[in-house]
Amino acid sequence: MNLKGMKLITHNAQFEHKWFIKNNIQADIVHDTKLLAHLFDERLPLGLEDLCLYFGIDKSYKCGDEIVNLTGKELYDRNTRDAYNTFKLFQILYPKLSSQEKEVYHKVLIPATKSIAKLELAGMKVDLKVLEATRKQIEDKTSDIRLQEDEHITEFNAASQKVFNINSSLHKKLLIYDVLGYPIIQRSKRTGEPTTQADILEALQLIKHKQEKHGESIENCSKCKKLTLSKIINTSKYTGWIENFLNPIQNALVGDMIYTNLWLGETSTGRLKSSKPNLQNCVKNFPRQIFISRYPEGVLSEFDYSGIEYRLMASLAKDAIAISAIKSGDPHIDTARLIFNKKEISKEERDIGKTFNYGLIYGAGAYRLSILTGLHRQEISKMLSRYWGQHNCIQTYFHDWIDNDLIYSPTGMKRHWTKETEAKNFPIQNSAFILMLQGLNRAVEFVEKTGQGVTCLTVHDSIVIDWKSEKAALKYSPEIKGLMCQHEWDWIKTDINADVKIGKDWYNMVEMK
Repeated sequence: MNLKGMKLITHNAQFEHKWFIKNNIQADIVHDTKLLAHLFDERLPLGLEDLCLYFGIDKSYKCGDEIVNLTGKELYDRNTRDAYNTFKLFQILYPKLSSQEKEVYHKVLIPATKSIAKLELAGMKVDLKVLEATRKQIEDKTSDIRLQEDEHITEFNAASQKVFNINSSLHKKLLIYDVLGYPIIQRSKRTGEPTTQADILEALQLIKHKQEKHGESIENCSKCKKLTLSKIINTSKYTGWIENFLNPIQNALVGDMIYTNLWLGETSTGRLKSSKPNLQNCVKNFPRQIFISRYPEGVLSEFDYSGIEYRLMASLAKDAIAISAIKSGDPHIDTARLIFNKKEISKEERDIGKTFNYGLIYGAGAYRLSILTGLHRQEISKMLSRYWGQHNCIQTYFHDWIDNDLIYSPTGMKRHWTKETEAKNFPIQNSAFILMLQGLNRAVEFVEKTGQGVTCLTVHDSIVIDWKSEKAALKYSPEIKGLMCQHEWDWIKTDINADVKIGKDWYNMVEMK
């Protein structure tokens, strides 16, 4: 069947594309009322029925599971009603968009509904043996802390008359703050209790290390206790992997393939959301080794935009110093030299410079930077004075994009904001997202034409391609990188770059020069 001559208006084009592709039907979807609603006002409901009720197009009617058993005239009437309501929604919503919103809608978002549908259908292959070995490896590590003879865990067990359980936030809280005596630097906003999140524990460790290094007398700060906290942090991370990543992967397997849902137009920033399972939760860690090529001689390649948000921020803020640092090499070293007020910079100091660059984009203050770096608030305050002395425009650039309770992106897209961090984040994150979608659309089309692989996933600012051979990956990757880095925005004052890695699995990859 070929519907290409027909211009289709749908509600949720991604879903419709998946059905058309699976049934080998050529279809030309030109409008998506779900996306139109999101562009007009991201606070609107996304369901067809809810939108119809909101705009007074129709009253409540059967939907979801209730229509599964409809047949004959009932089914015909229902489908006719959906088609009519979708068209009425289009008539209401499309004229409400600005010319710039319509441009990004037609050039990027509508084509992306088909690209993303293809990614969802392609899926990722899982090495079942490696999956089981990875699970075993993580479970072994989580049991280490319970098995080791540690004086502080023994003290905890004696005091509580219970065996320490790494999965219990109460147990972790008692061990860290009561037995080990670490200071409370952040409490849960919901409960008011001291937090046991891994990033806070890491900050505690860094702060203690810094204090010891400077020879300060800190109560309850022994090497043994630092090691104990290190065990808790690492074990917490491993536990998180089992609960938040590997278990959903195991439960969602279809044979040895995993298929995620990628939701376009369902977040306030416009970024994609991944679910069932959430593959965007797969940070750059060794559990990625479970994902392999579906082809006998195949390899995976990952194209990751390099420092895209910092580059966009520098351009949006018209920060000449940051733009120059990006063009000359490593902006994080330049920032480290500035905040530490010296020329020779260590790797640790360079990492702190990077933390400043990215943290300050999104509104981190002295307190948050102290947690992230482990430095004293007093020291952070001095660094901030030096930083803002050269980069003050970063604090105010987003004011140019605000119109009352709306914050705009250079793409033309907008969102409502109530917190300053939302206003700061949106122009950068949305621009990066649209740039990535443009690259994704080009990559999907290019790889299809080669016949040598399939584009199978996108995670934030990266795209994963499964190639039939290493030869094909090496041959075509430079062209894909070039396509991803193309843009038509004259406001971007730095180059756009992407790092390319290739490997037999998604973890053991080497950078392609």
